[in-house]
Amino acid sequence: MDSNRGRRGKNNIASRGSSDARSRGGGRANRSRGGSSNARGTARGGRGGGRPDESSNHPQQEDGSSDPRGRGGRSTRYQGYRGNYNSRGALRGGRGGDSYHGNKENRRPRPHNDPKYGYEKIEDLCKDMDQRKILPGSAELITAVQADSFYKRLDDLWPDFEKQSNLLRVIVATASTNQQDLLNLTYDFVSKVFSSKLIETIVENVICPLAYDSNMQEKPVYAEIAHQTVKLLLLGFQLLPSQMDTYLLKVQNVTASLKEVKDLCLKEETKIQLDRLEVALKSRQEVKAAQRSTIETQKRENKEFEGSVGEPPKNFRELSIIPTFDDISHRLPPYLRAAKVKGRYDSDEQYLDIQFRLLREDLIRPLRDGISAYRKGGTKETDLYVYSDVEIGDSTVDKKTGELISYVSINVSRRMRWDKRLKYGSLVCLSSDEFKYNFLFATVMERELLPRGKVGLKFEEVSKINSKWKYKMVESPAFFEAYRHVMNALQSIEQDDPIPFSKYLVELETTTVAPTYSTDDRFNFKSLLKVDQELVQEIQRFNHVHFGMDESQFSALVYALTSQLAIIQGPPGTGKTYMGLQIAKLLFDNWNVWNRNERDARPMLVVCFTNHALDQFLEGISEFVKKGIIRVGGRCKNEKVEQFCLSKKRRWDNSTVRNQFFNTRDETAEIKKELEEKSAALKAYESGFASARQLKNIEWDTKNSAAISELCKRIKSDSRETLMFKWLTQSDKEIPISLYDINIIRQLMAWDIPEIKAKNVLADAYRNNLCESMAKNS
Repeated sequence: MDSNRGRRGKNNIASRGSSDARSRGGGRANRSRGGSSNARGTARGGRGGGRPDESSNHPQQEDGSSDPRGRGGRSTRYQGYRGNYNSRGALRGGRGGDSYHGNKENRRPRPHNDPKYGYEKIEDLCKDMDQRKILPGSAELITAVQADSFYKRLDDLWPDFEKQSNLLRVIVATASTNQQDLLNLTYDFVSKVFSSKLIETIVENVICPLAYDSNMQEKPVYAEIAHQTVKLLLLGFQLLPSQMDTYLLKVQNVTASLKEVKDLCLKEETKIQLDRLEVALKSRQEVKAAQRSTIETQKRENKEFEGSVGEPPKNFRELSIIPTFDDISHRLPPYLRAAKVKGRYDSDEQYLDIQFRLLREDLIRPLRDGISAYRKGGTKETDLYVYSDVEIGDSTVDKKTGELISYVSINVSRRMRWDKRLKYGSLVCLSSDEFKYNFLFATVMERELLPRGKVGLKFEEVSKINSKWKYKMVESPAFFEAYRHVMNALQSIEQDDPIPFSKYLVELETTTVAPTYSTDDRFNFKSLLKVDQELVQEIQRFNHVHFGMDESQFSALVYALTSQLAIIQGPPGTGKTYMGLQIAKLLFDNWNVWNRNERDARPMLVVCFTNHALDQFLEGISEFVKKGIIRVGGRCKNEKVEQFCLSKKRRWDNSTVRNQFFNTRDETAEIKKELEEKSAALKAYESGFASARQLKNIEWDTKNSAAISELCKRIKSDSRETLMFKWLTQSDKEIPISLYDINIIRQLMAWDIPEIKAKNVLADAYRNNLCESMAKNS
């Protein structure tokens, strides 16, 4: 050992993996230019000063570096792997004097690029792990292997199997980290390991021959290689499962070969790890199979949609916008034709039919798929949120819309984010039989009571409501309100009427002409001009400077005024909203140009994608239009625009109208009650279980009237049989239930007697007058 290496400074380290040593005595530690630390850290020296112990037995390394230790301190040999990993990812120096890091301009440590990674380094790492100086998954291990020469060694293994075993041990220990700040380095390390020829070489030279070579089976080193290989493959599945797809066949060879010698030479721990490896392999194979199935499905779905053939089976105007049972059950595929990407449509009717059916399928399919998944696997399989134990309560007439609203009770959780659930206008589906045959569709009309577990719904088929049943409810992923108005508008166009802009949408005419209202008349541009200009009424005689616009904005203005159909588009911040307001201002300033007949004056319709965009645009219009603005729709959060809402304009100043509303509401409530009673009776007749009271209210023909009258005499409305019938069918809610009787049923059920048997026992007891005597005695 060259003793002068330790005497160049008070605590000097000249190994290729340099360190940052500090001594209490204030001496300096110099880094040799040949060495650099790992990607993040430097090594830490000891606290005490003093020279290295020249008489200590520390072996000299291949590159001539030693392991000097001062009386109270410590330094490291390669790349600072024993250092203390600080919070910034660096291995810090001691308390003592100054530290110089060699090249001050490049202080970030770099990987060790020794072309030959010696086995002595692997051996020392194994010794330190045995002595618990280095822990598996620690920063020191990651530091020690961050060298290009280490990864080159993976493609050129030592012939000695003992060395291969120790190399595998170091690799497995390095990859076995659970420290969050080291995960990225660990992923990179494992990826490089599996990108090398290491696994292929080990499987070919050790694992496969081990199954039939008895000599190998007798030597523990091969069993150890097998043990470390299994652990490494398991780490691969845990950390980088997708990269393991190329190793699935090799893993199969490993599991098959090692199962042959499972009871001959493998350790118990290896057997356990091998079983886990088989599970991981099977799980990954299933994932791959599912991915292939998904890819094939996507290929089929991404295949150009050809659509149905032949004429439509039904006029699209007769189709229900609300889904039906057939839509959800999907017994037959819907009639759909692809929208034409190239070429014109045959007629306006074909265009309307195709667009309506595609919109309707776009609305229904997410709900249908979600319900289908729920049928197969319950809530775990569906993307829909399922509300359980939903009860339908009383109905009332909404003051704003005049619609009949039924309030339903749902189970709420404090963790739910109601701003994203059951939005106004959303479509919901309720079912009392796990979405098999019974479906009720409704739209959300009132959600202010959601935090208290109530939501107001408008049901499409009120006659099918049964307030005694408990339902399950799901919300359609597609926002129904956005579809409903468009589909209603498409259906409202008569079959022989031409559709608006048919020339461009159906016949695909690409040359636009001037709008009819501006062919003869000229505009007054005074309100938009930013400079003094003589009165000119032709837009072509202006340029962008006159209006204070850039060239693209001025071109958009000209195009909008001279085209029947104009589309202005651009990225955010280019002035689309500004141009829209300028065009609107110009049109309102020239009202007489496009409204020549005051008796047939036409309003301007502004349609926006979001409520916020609409409020923003209307606020701008209100600066130059003080009267005549009506905002249709709810959810207005703009104070300046709120005064224009339609609901604000509908004020009940007339007492006659107000009284008529309340009278109509009372009449609706009575009709609803009658409908519920008749609906319950109808269900009872269909099921074959009808109470005596329900049978009395039926007008029977002469043939059956005598038999029914005799039956009604035998079964009185207040008899015990009717009471028991209520418990069995829950169809007659006006007959009170005795709490005493309910307690008897509960007690019998507590004794493990089924509910139906308990009710039969009580009914039999009443026949024998046992319960009456017990009740009197009690």
